[in-house]
Amino acid sequence: MPKTPSDVPHPEKDERIVYLFTYLLLWISGLLVFLTEAKKNKRIKYHAVQATILGVIVFVLVIAPLPLVPLLGFLLWIYGMYVAFMAYEGRDISMPVIGQYAEQYSK
Repeated sequence: MPKTPSDVPHPEKDERIVYLFTYLLLWISGLLVFLTEAKKNKRIKYHAVQATILGVIVFVLVIAPLPLVPLLGFLLWIYGMYVAFMAYEGRDISMPVIGQYAEQYSK
């Protein structure tokens, strides 16, 4: 049965801001959140690991010398911001492949 918006637990206001910040600067903010907030909350730790992995991938794509690859990096950043907004709303999105690693490393 799909969850309705009333079934989804809403995070506290401070946590919601942390989710947005985690994905804003990708690997930099993901790493900062991981080092400072991860011990307090497993959900924050999961998103910090996921944002860090995504950030490394985006960084590699953006510096690649191929013509359209930086555009792909930018689109992945936009997707990361979407995931951040969904976490802000209380819904967790597991990114393909990255989400599996994030779950493994956030235990």
